[in-house]
Amino acid sequence: MNKNLHFQLVARRLVSLIVAVCTATTVYAQSVYDGSAGDSLIINFSPANPYISDTNYFYIGHGSQDSLWQIGSTAKPFFSNGFTGRGMMTDTAQSYPANANCAFYIRTDSIYVFNFIVSFKHKYQTDSGKAGGMVEFSTDSGQTWHNVMEECMQTGQIRTENMYDAGDTLWTGEPAFMGNSAGWQYSRFQFFFGLPIRSTGGHDCLIPNPMLRFRFVSDTSSATLDGWLIDSIKLEADQYSSVNDIARSNALEVFPNPSQGGVFNFPALEKRKDYRVEVYDMTGRQLLDIPYTTRLDISGYSKDVYLYRVRSEDVVYTGQLLVQ
Repeated sequence: MNKNLHFQLVARRLVSLIVAVCTATTVYAQSVYDGSAGDSLIINFSPANPYISDTNYFYIGHGSQDSLWQIGSTAKPFFSNGFTGRGMMTDTAQSYPANANCAFYIRTDSIYVFNFIVSFKHKYQTDSGKAGGMVEFSTDSGQTWHNVMEECMQTGQIRTENMYDAGDTLWTGEPAFMGNSAGWQYSRFQFFFGLPIRSTGGHDCLIPNPMLRFRFVSDTSSATLDGWLIDSIKLEADQYSSVNDIARSNALEVFPNPSQGGVFNFPALEKRKDYRVEVYDMTGRQLLDIPYTTRLDISGYSKDVYLYRVRSEDVVYTGQLLVQ
């Protein structure tokens, strides 16, 4: 199956919902890994985009401040300079209001896409320290949210390029894009490894299908500024098959895979006693954490896709296990 066809089959699960509703620790950024070309989906807010016109996959919510996030063209001075198309923005005509707290959401439901990259073209004009936009993710279907500049960056599980710094905080203490972007910016972040890695912060940093939201907030003061404009968002899957310098993220040669009975053969590793093997289901729940074995038996679990992580102090291998 070629990549384009593969992504067509999973894209409707990759973006199953975008909905607009309103309702500091020092970290160290690591750059996004660019490996082999992967499948991608672009949300460009065009009326012709099926994910925008199909209300099963995109719709505006009905909260009291929903109208702040709008899709369309604009004549607002800062936004319209160099922009003649359509985008998602904090109002197409008016300045952002005081006491805003509004977000639009992206849910990624595909179990096939790991190590995926989120990139977006945007510009912003806000009262620095008083208003700004941030990107957050949830590993529990939206019950709790975490800024992408949180502690998960310390473990290298979230990698960023041209995002805000952890020190760029609003009065709430939340890192955010704020001030004047000086024109268009291109920002990216990456959920690397695609496995549930437990952080020191107490939550699972990653699961294969985290929920995302772009949130804009302002304080009690009013400002005649344009806010935040997002021209397009790109979701990209990359399996890094051509990257040679990240062996610690390589999958092991496991067979048979798929397995008809749930028994998998793992290769012999040097210093085998230094490794452990962990198995997770697709919700991020850990099923096993045992000493490394060349014969892994998960026949006691249902037919499904599982994730494994083989780790030592210096090396991590990850991959998928399919029980049929």
